[in-house]
Amino acid sequence: MDTREKIRNIFLYLLSIKNMDKKIVRDVTKYIKVISESDLYNKKGCLVNKSDDENWLTVGKECDDLYNTLFKIYSTMEKNSEDLEIIWGHGLLSLEVNGEKIIHPMFSTKMVLNFNSEKAIFTLSPYNNITNFEIGILEGLDLPNLDKILDISLDIKKNGIDARNICDIEAILINILNCLSAELEENSLNKDIVSLNSVKVSTSPVFYNSPCIILRNIDTRIWDIELKDILNYIDKGNPIPKTIESLVKETNSLGNTDIYNEWEGIGKDILFPLPANEEQKEITKRLANNFGVVVQGPPGTGKSHTICNLICHLMAHGKRVLVTSQTDKALKVLSEKIPEEIRSLCISLLGNDTKALKDLDESVRKITENLSINPSTLLKEIEPVEAELKKCRKNIENLMSELKEAESFENKTVNYRNESFTLTQLSKWINENKNTCSWIDDSIEMKTRASLSQQDFHSLIKLMKENKKEYIDKLNKVGNLLYKLPSYNELTETLSRVNFLEDNLNKYRKNVELCTIEIGNEKLEEFLKFITTARDKISLIENGWLKSVLKSYYSNDAYEEFWKDIILNLNKHVNEISVIKQIVNSHNIKFPVGIDITKLKDDFKIIHDQINSKGKLGSIFKLLHNQCNYILQDCEVDYRPLTTKEQCDIFSKAIDKEILERNLRTLWNNTVKEYGGKIITNSDSNLLNTISENILKIEIIINWEESYTRIIKEYLDNSKFPIELNLYSKKDYDYLINIFQSVKYLREYEELNNKLQATRQLFIKMII
Repeated sequence: MDTREKIRNIFLYLLSIKNMDKKIVRDVTKYIKVISESDLYNKKGCLVNKSDDENWLTVGKECDDLYNTLFKIYSTMEKNSEDLEIIWGHGLLSLEVNGEKIIHPMFSTKMVLNFNSEKAIFTLSPYNNITNFEIGILEGLDLPNLDKILDISLDIKKNGIDARNICDIEAILINILNCLSAELEENSLNKDIVSLNSVKVSTSPVFYNSPCIILRNIDTRIWDIELKDILNYIDKGNPIPKTIESLVKETNSLGNTDIYNEWEGIGKDILFPLPANEEQKEITKRLANNFGVVVQGPPGTGKSHTICNLICHLMAHGKRVLVTSQTDKALKVLSEKIPEEIRSLCISLLGNDTKALKDLDESVRKITENLSINPSTLLKEIEPVEAELKKCRKNIENLMSELKEAESFENKTVNYRNESFTLTQLSKWINENKNTCSWIDDSIEMKTRASLSQQDFHSLIKLMKENKKEYIDKLNKVGNLLYKLPSYNELTETLSRVNFLEDNLNKYRKNVELCTIEIGNEKLEEFLKFITTARDKISLIENGWLKSVLKSYYSNDAYEEFWKDIILNLNKHVNEISVIKQIVNSHNIKFPVGIDITKLKDDFKIIHDQINSKGKLGSIFKLLHNQCNYILQDCEVDYRPLTTKEQCDIFSKAIDKEILERNLRTLWNNTVKEYGGKIITNSDSNLLNTISENILKIEIIINWEESYTRIIKEYLDNSKFPIELNLYSKKDYDYLINIFQSVKYLREYEELNNKLQATRQLFIKMII
């Protein structure tokens, strides 16, 4: 068995283990803890909020039973937050299918339980304000119209809902009921709020208004997605990292010259910002020679401390570091240990709530700021630091040598006045004779500072010899004026700038000769930046195929409406494909090679309809529809042939995605080919990215009037020019920039001249 097959078996084994633990809970009472909303009303100290998005529930100490229950849940969540979650369920479905009972909310909102210790109040607020459709409770059941229910799920995910008021979701609930059964009971939708004990189960679907707060184990289906992606990667023949290969064969980095050369310096040049012992340094040396190192030990032995040192050390050597943990608490402790100077280079994402996303945004912002720094400037700063580091290490070596030498002095003797003393004896002799051999006592306190240093004193004597009293008196008279004079460097820079502006003064005046400019200095600088940005964007448009789009769009109203409709249709296709991709990309889909997608859709519809109605494909069906056998042989969902409704629903979505992508390609190519735009072929893998980027560029053209032309006209409201401006041409933007830069320089020249005149007057006062 080769290495690739062994590794594939490992991940297949992990996938099988995860599927063994997979359990679908369809009865809400089987969860760890369930609190019915109907029990929360008319309770002192308990407030249920159905209008605000911040706190859905507030509970004080006055509500004893509920307060104690939430306190226990809060304590449990503090210990096992990585395994448990709190949700608020709405739209409770009651249904029995083939002996399998469903009593479960169809909509759930993940919640966060907060505790204010000062006010002794518990609050329950939404985690990310997203309402989820609990379609997992329908898995593995023989239900009709599952594909339509999937469409409802997608629509909810796309548009979002607030399920707290049943009247707001009545249309969705009725739609689901119609999908589940052709014949509904009279009271299939109960709008009055009821407790869970009042819910009855029958073979006909019924929705109850029985919201409930649920404490349950976190769904681990994400493992299935990750493991299937890895298996798909392996099956495509992609290269397997050496670190993964080391799981099934004995190897290390010493056997690979390139890897060894890359990691050799990491084991030698150790850069730890925190204190470390020799054992911790040994970990770094072993990491340089092996694909993995296991470090284990009881709590408090410095593992987190060592990991922080390793993170900083590897980053200093240009490596990227990913830190994972079973719990987010461990990562939070670790992130707090990272030194402040290095923390800005680290991205920490411990969840997908608002705070985590804000932290991520802040880290990305800081890293982006660092990327804008000139590398040559950093290198200049690094060189003295490296020299200081070498000097520091040399000092450590010298100090260690001196320490060893000092230790050897313990047994040495010192000769004083023809007597031999050990260090201990000498110390005793000094204490006995300190009155005769010590410093002379003085009344000056140790904290008293000398009024003049030796150097200051010598300078004072020298100046007193060189300068007469008349000169000093004259200097004192003009002392106040001296402080008003600019410094030598400032005056030199001002004169240099004035000379430069004078050399170009005629050119500036000629540029604005026939113009009337009415704009203040503050707005002038602001306007120059704005039209420079506009010039750069119109330049990019004129240098590419979008120039013809710009000309077309502003030629007449018909083309204007044409391009707006095109962008609307393109965005619609992109959004539809993106929504379907979220479902399809979590599965491994295999299509037959070289088949027309339209034919595949028509043939697959026959199979899909048969499985929806009969639940399986019989031998007679295969005989009568042998033209569809290629689908049963060559098509797969998650590495298995198509046999279930769930697989067929997913495969149908995958076909829809392919057709939508084909239609999007056709719409794009037919639109841009006459304008010289890029034609997208079937082999282009970045279809959505390419089209989305071009949509943004075309939208700049569509919004040019509002974003630039209107604003520029407001700036130029009282200004006049000898030519008629075309604000869709780079040439005219260059013209405007030239004029307003000339105005800026003329005003600067006048300001600097006034400044020099004021300085000249100060000099005259000093001379007089």
